[in-house]
Amino acid sequence: VVAIYRWDIKRLQALQEPGQYLEVDVGQAAQPGDSGAVNDFKLYLVQEFCNTTLGAVIRTQMLHNADGVINELLLTFILDLVQGLEYLHDKGIIHGDLKPDNVLLKPDKGCMLGIVAKLTDFGLAVALNPAATHASGFKGGTPFYVAPEVVGEGRLTRASDVFALGVMMWCLLAGEDPWVEGPDGALHRNPRFPRLPSATPPAYARLMKRCVQRSPPSRPTAADVARGLTLLCEEIGLPLEAPSASSLPASQPVLGLHSSTGAGGSVWAGGQREAATGPAHITAGHSSSLPVPGFRLESVEEV
Repeated sequence: VVAIYRWDIKRLQALQEPGQYLEVDVGQAAQPGDSGAVNDFKLYLVQEFCNTTLGAVIRTQMLHNADGVINELLLTFILDLVQGLEYLHDKGIIHGDLKPDNVLLKPDKGCMLGIVAKLTDFGLAVALNPAATHASGFKGGTPFYVAPEVVGEGRLTRASDVFALGVMMWCLLAGEDPWVEGPDGALHRNPRFPRLPSATPPAYARLMKRCVQRSPPSRPTAADVARGLTLLCEEIGLPLEAPSASSLPASQPVLGLHSSTGAGGSVWAGGQREAATGPAHITAGHSSSLPVPGFRLESVEEV
């Protein structure tokens, strides 16, 4: 088990960008018995601490607007996520289990709104051979996020991740899960999926629906989605350049995150790059506090 963890950490650290922290180490600590002799070992895993998950934020409907008005914080999370996914795909890694609960959030003063979103849980990730386009015989993923070709054929591609990304884009705007519980207690596809609220920007709706096309070749790449979201930000007048350090407010970040909801090893899904090539930073509007159990999130002014 230790050898497997060490291999996984080594692979993830190869993706590491400066200043972005992943699992630190895994190993065994000796446990001395009553006589002082070592008779047992305890496995330990040291991980970066993150405060909560994107799934928890969706379930509390902090970002949800019934009319489909997109706020700046929501777009920040999506841009972080898709650019992190683009980075993975460029390295030949397919995540294989994208969902809101596998996106961690933590305060970061170096980010535009004081929060960074990070991809985590690479237990199902696949590293493709440079000459390969897909992985065969894949059995995994989360129901209602997993792509049709994975369910039907066990064929995992980068487009499979994009399908899950599209489902997440819907969840963030709809403020609900892609499933509902039936009278029998079984889970079924949410009948509202993939319909979006009336005020959803057409460009966002088109991009999301392209991501969840049944045919993998019909879906955009992660890079295409990143470009589309960047154009959307420009279209609705959201600046993409990060402010200078001197102009940042000295107050608490928009996401206070006082809870200890989650922790995990993470791969960067955001950070500090030039606006033309890296994560698109968005400035915050005026905000007001929302009483949320466990931590404080400020709702961003509607656009």
